[in-house]
Amino acid sequence: CLIRAENQFSCFYVLLYDVTQRKKNDAQAKQAAIAASQIRMLTPRENDVLYEIVAGHPNKNIAANLGISEKTVEKHRSNLMRKMELRSVAELVRLSLLADSAISEKTESKK
Repeated sequence: CLIRAENQFSCFYVLLYDVTQRKKNDAQAKQAAIAASQIRMLTPRENDVLYEIVAGHPNKNIAANLGISEKTVEKHRSNLMRKMELRSVAELVRLSLLADSAISEKTESKK
């Protein structure tokens, strides 16, 4: 920035903010790519269960919707949590949203 002394601080702040935002965006993009790759490791049935969990359905409803037993839902749920190295449904929802944003960005860039 080629500016007078009184505006140098403002210029520095703007540049610092820009660099910080770029780093934050890069970190989010990296997390989204990791999330998408973790979801690609799931079986089709685990993906079905994931979708139902993120939609907020309890195991009993998931079982009815997918035509499987509640025990099978619990097993798929346990497997996907283990594969994705997650400990809570909140983490699962966050990761699936990140993955969805990564997939959406890839689809948008191909158009």
